Amino acid sequence: MALVTSIPDAPTLSFLTVAETPLYIALSKEGPLADREELRLEDLRSCEWILPASNVNPHVFEMIQRVASKKGIVAADQHYVMTAEEASELVLAQKGVAFLPRDAAWRIASEGIAMRPLVEEQLRLVTSLATRSDNKERLVGEYLRAAGRKLRSIAPPPQQGSLPLFG
Repeated sequence: MALVTSIPDAPTLSFLTVAETPLYIALSKEGPLADREELRLEDLRSCEWILPASNVNPHVFEMIQRVASKKGIVAADQHYVMTAEEASELVLAQKGVAFLPRDAAWRIASEGIAMRPLVEEQLRLVTSLATRSDNKERLVGEYLRAAGRKLRSIAPPPQQGSLPLFG
């Protein structure tokens, strides 16, 4: 078993979805998009994009490229990074926007950098518990069934009031 995020479906693996989260956009607090609470891909059309390099997570890289292409959106320019810290430097230097998971965006959100959720249904990060499809181990099967029951029984958290995003 493994806990994985954003990998493509494979016939040799079975997945139990644990969580789904949007991608986040790290951007300059001084940019024209900083006053928005959330962003869409169309909002980023004229921006320079800072993307995780294709070898960091090929599935996420291809997913962003595929959705942008399908919508006819072309970035002004594209930069590729290995870490959130590299993205931070580019956001500040190039005034580009970085596509990051939530934890990475939080890590670099500081003076000069804000983060906003990317509201695109096709660009969500899915965290799953993965096992081999042909695994016949009784313990693994029981664990997955118990985990599935527990996840289904957990009620969604109550809606939290929204706070203005300044940082």
